[in-house]
Amino acid sequence: MTPAKIAGLLQGQTSMARKLFEFVPIAEEWTEFQIANEMRRVTGSAPDLKVTRGCLRDLADSGLIRRRNDQFHRAQAQEKTKQKEAEMPAAKAVTTLQLKPTHPKGEKPADSPIEILGDIAGSIVALGKSMAEQLQQLASRVEEAAIHIEQGQEANAANLQKLKQLQSLLRSLGDDAA
Repeated sequence: MTPAKIAGLLQGQTSMARKLFEFVPIAEEWTEFQIANEMRRVTGSAPDLKVTRGCLRDLADSGLIRRRNDQFHRAQAQEKTKQKEAEMPAAKAVTTLQLKPTHPKGEKPADSPIEILGDIAGSIVALGKSMAEQLQQLASRVEEAAIHIEQGQEANAANLQKLKQLQSLLRSLGDDAA
């Protein structure tokens, strides 16, 4: 993963996830508790454990960190190699288009503008599919949160009903004593 891609992925994260990312080690694997404790030691602020877990899950889903056996470490930033450029024809085509020198009359350019646009269109389609998958993951997480909220509301309603029964019982005992 290139430094530019890491920076781009970090921009899509919450501010808490970006802060937490700074404390995830590259060379070692740490648990969420070790990461939270390091953040507390350095900054003096300690995020809630649920928030820490959620941020680490988001960072892992985006590919910024790796998770293995409930331990986390950063994905290393690597510079692009020629092999990776060969795997991404649209990026190569755009780079070629921007840096293409003028050709002498006898030579033919490597790619026509139509081919370059076709490669770019293919990249846009792939990006769209990736974004659709991420949106589906986010939607399922929102649905899970809604279910948890609804369960909490149901528990609160049941507790309120019990409280009303207790109040009426206490009133009836107070009326009997008087």
